[in-house]
Amino acid sequence: MNFVRKIASSDILANIIEIPDNMKHRNVEIIVLPLEFSENQVNTKVKQKNARGLLKKYKNIQLICREHLAWTEAVEEKYANS
Repeated sequence: MNFVRKIASSDILANIIEIPDNMKHRNVEIIVLPLEFSENQVNTKVKQKNARGLLKKYKNIQLICREHLAWTEAVEEKYANS
């Protein structure tokens, strides 16, 4: 089995994982092992999907400046002749 072993400052890990107080600001040993996949594992992290920018190809730049009026104009159009 392949693995990676490195000595590094715990300060570089502070934004990634929670470091116990007695290990902060010290050199620590980092060992990276491959995860053996098991169907019984329940603590696997699932990346959440993001729809941001999905409809970008449909945007109409000429209409963006009128967005703040869209609802008002739609209501006027629908109920103006009532």
